[in-house]
Amino acid sequence: MLYRERQPGLYRNYVHECDLEHLDIIRQQMQQTLLETSGSLQSTSTNTSHYSQVLEEFNNSCGKANSLQDVLGLMGAVLDETREMKSSVETIQRDFESKSEEMDTLRKELDQVRMQLPPIH
Repeated sequence: MLYRERQPGLYRNYVHECDLEHLDIIRQQMQQTLLETSGSLQSTSTNTSHYSQVLEEFNNSCGKANSLQDVLGLMGAVLDETREMKSSVETIQRDFESKSEEMDTLRKELDQVRMQLPPIH
């Protein structure tokens, strides 16, 4: 009975703090991963807005083009922007997949730490 009464105190004094440090490290890593993912999403939004402006300019400029050469020049600019947008999307996709894997790894590590904790009664 004496052991049961002292168990929560022993746990707090000798086990709990060590686990809190490990859990805090995992929390910080998860937070960093989420911040990086958020940054990627912000970048995507900026790139998409820019691409939308390029398409709008193309649409407006086609009506004002004086020759086929003008239209071909505009199309070349749009194709260049399309390639850049494609590259940007591919980079973001790779980053997102990488961050998803990092989050899965951190979740598994967090689950392992939780499983190692003794129950508190």
